[in-house]
Amino acid sequence: MVDNLAQYGFRPFSRRTGATPVWRTVATTQDDQDDNAASVGINIGDPVTQVSTGGVIVCKTTVSPWGIVAAIGPYYDGTRMVFGKALPNQTNWGTVEARRSMVLVWPVEAFNWEIDVNNATTATTYAGYIAFIGENVNHICVKSGTKATPKIDITTHATTEDLDWRVEGVSPSLYNKDFSGANVKILVSCNDGMWAGMPATSIVGT
Repeated sequence: MVDNLAQYGFRPFSRRTGATPVWRTVATTQDDQDDNAASVGINIGDPVTQVSTGGVIVCKTTVSPWGIVAAIGPYYDGTRMVFGKALPNQTNWGTVEARRSMVLVWPVEAFNWEIDVNNATTATTYAGYIAFIGENVNHICVKSGTKATPKIDITTHATTEDLDWRVEGVSPSLYNKDFSGANVKILVSCNDGMWAGMPATSIVGT
C-alpha cells in the first residue's frame, strides 16, 4: 500500500452551474472550530456556512454547507492590513470597516468538487470506490496544525438523504496512485446545502 499525496480541502473539478464567487465577511474575533471544538483558521478549500452575523463560519460535520472558500482577503494583524494564505482564528478588526475580514466563497452548487477521503479501509480498490457513486456522504473537519483539514468521511456512505454530499465519481487525478492507500480523491456534489432548490434526495439502494 502506498499513501496518495494529501491535498487540502474541496477543489473545483467541473462546472455544474453558472454561479460566481462572492465576498463574505468574517465577524471580528470569530472563533472558527473543527469537529472537536478546536480553534482553526479559515483556509482555501474550507466548507463554510452562513451565520446570523451576515458572514460565514467553517462548516463542521452535519452542518449544511453554503460554499467553499476560494480566496482570502487582506486582514488586520493588529498593526496593518496584510495578505496571507489563511485567515487566522479570532482576527480582531474591531468596528473599523476598512479592516473587516473577508473571504471569497464559491457557492457550493457551482461545481463538482474533488476531495480526499478520510481512511484507507472502507474501500481498498478502484471497484470499491466506483460502487459508492450515487450514494451520499458527510464531510469531516479535524484540526491538523491550524487547519480544519476537511475530508469526506467515507464511512458514512449510505443511500439515505440526510447526508450533505453526493458521490459523483472517482477523480482521474494522477495523485490517485493506490486505491488501497490513504487520501484517495473522489468527486462529490452538494446533496443537502443551504441554497434554495437543493433538497436532499434519497437514493434507492439495490
